[in-house]
Amino acid sequence: MKLRKLIIRLAIGVVAVFLAVFLISYFYAITILMEPLSVHITNADDIPHKVDLKVYYKGRCIFTKNLTLKPGKYVVIGNIAKRVGNYVVVITVDNGKTVKFLTRVAFSYAGVDVTIRNSTNIEVRQMVY
Repeated sequence: MKLRKLIIRLAIGVVAVFLAVFLISYFYAITILMEPLSVHITNADDIPHKVDLKVYYKGRCIFTKNLTLKPGKYVVIGNIAKRVGNYVVVITVDNGKTVKFLTRVAFSYAGVDVTIRNSTNIEVRQMVY
């Protein structure tokens, strides 16, 4: 009877250790392998545009970038955020047209693709791989 209880306790202990190691390894791997939020901005217009990019997380601005894009050029802004959750990406072109876009960082590659056609035509798409 004592031997049976000892074997049961040992089995429970082994399962608990295995489960703990598995969960720690899983969450560590997910954190390491998860790609951070990035924004790809393309100027498909014939003239240069000033672009203001802001990213908000839980209502707080966590990233700001101001740049000027020449015609036909693009820029990739990476490593913006790695925390799982919803983000609001705000793009303002030439201090005029503003587009807000809700995106999500999860357990896959998360990116936002912005194409500026002209000062008032801005296309925004979610990229997920």
